[in-house]
Amino acid sequence: MKESLSIKNFERYNKPLGPDSEDLPESRKSLRENLDMYTKAATNLYGAIEPRKLAAIYNKYNKIRVEPEEIRELLMPLILENKDYCFYKDYIVTGFTIDDFDYIEMVIRHHEDLQPVPPYEPVKAEFLKYADPYYQDKREKKLWDELYELMDETFPDSPRMEIWFGRLWFAGKYEEKASGYLEVFENLPHRSLKQKMKMLGVLNEACNSLRLHRHKGHTSVEAAELISKVLPRDALRTFQKTEMDDPCPCGSGKKYWECCRAIENAKTAQLSKEDCQLFFETWYGLLGYVNRTKHVLKVDLKPIYPNVLADAQYLEIRKYLEAEPSLIADYISVCDVSEEKLEILKSWRDIYKTSMGIMLEHRPEHSVAAFDFEGTLKLYGIKGLSMALSLAAPRKLPYVIETVLLPFKDVIIYDTFIQAQPAFERMKIDRDQEVITNPGCLAMICASD
Repeated sequence: MKESLSIKNFERYNKPLGPDSEDLPESRKSLRENLDMYTKAATNLYGAIEPRKLAAIYNKYNKIRVEPEEIRELLMPLILENKDYCFYKDYIVTGFTIDDFDYIEMVIRHHEDLQPVPPYEPVKAEFLKYADPYYQDKREKKLWDELYELMDETFPDSPRMEIWFGRLWFAGKYEEKASGYLEVFENLPHRSLKQKMKMLGVLNEACNSLRLHRHKGHTSVEAAELISKVLPRDALRTFQKTEMDDPCPCGSGKKYWECCRAIENAKTAQLSKEDCQLFFETWYGLLGYVNRTKHVLKVDLKPIYPNVLADAQYLEIRKYLEAEPSLIADYISVCDVSEEKLEILKSWRDIYKTSMGIMLEHRPEHSVAAFDFEGTLKLYGIKGLSMALSLAAPRKLPYVIETVLLPFKDVIIYDTFIQAQPAFERMKIDRDQEVITNPGCLAMICASD
């Protein structure tokens, strides 16, 4: 039924041209080959593009102009012969959708939602490389090659390894759900949780490098950064409102008011107002130094709280710190801060490192997450910063987190950024063990890896 409908859709929007089309001047027919390459590149990169936007891209790089009104006449003979792309409604769409126009409906819907966001448009030479449907830019190729090698090493005797790899790529590229590839990942026969989490980290990076149709050719990370610039900051920070009598988002089965809302109201699972001020002044001072040293953004990030930069800007600076943690020691050697802030910075100096764990529970005094730093899953109590983690990352427990754990005075916190994804399976974790809250234990992170 679906296949029959797809054929009808194709035939409806891609009818053969009449005999008058043969009267097209030879000078215009000669454009077909060049326009064909641009159309392949655009539809492979964006999934769908309006003729007027295709003409704008083509005319940007070519002296002989193409008008939107003549694109159908120019391309239809090639569509009927090759089906590398086709017309659908008001768009030219990738040939991948000829058997499934539901997919392109999803892409078009996302494009409409992202109207303020410009499409990804590299320089001409790079743009035309996307005429090859299998083209990968350098970063994407590097990360997917790394994942392939890790899977080959992890499953050396499995004849299905390449099939699993292909399914992961397909799910990351075409599934509407950002975490769609996790459903494929769940079924891989890993030998240990540590092995599985290592591969998940590589897989997340690889999927975040994919240029997606639904994001107008941007990666997920690029799209998020662009959205943060064109939408009001308040809109980005607005969580889905949960009413008091609604089921709690954490999945406990209790009502919101008697579960996570009670923790949020108590404000005991987060830093005090004074400690929050101290943390952010110290943190922004460090990020300001990284920004000035590495020339990341053309802004002067001052060590004051609250600050006015967008989340995406902080994240961009943090990437440099994550890649070069020795910048903390460099900052300590030149900064002019109070003795209290200096001691906090020194406690971060040797342990700044991204780790993956599993968020398990929100308690009145902290949130509890499991991390495997020494080959054994241990529980750690993590304080929120300006809000409890149940509010900062409101989702069903358990879920996978990626963050940097930091000591702060006598508690464990995180460095303002926490990436959360659904847990890929029900982990067997001893929840009766003692929860570690001593920040001195974080020294094991670097020592044990």
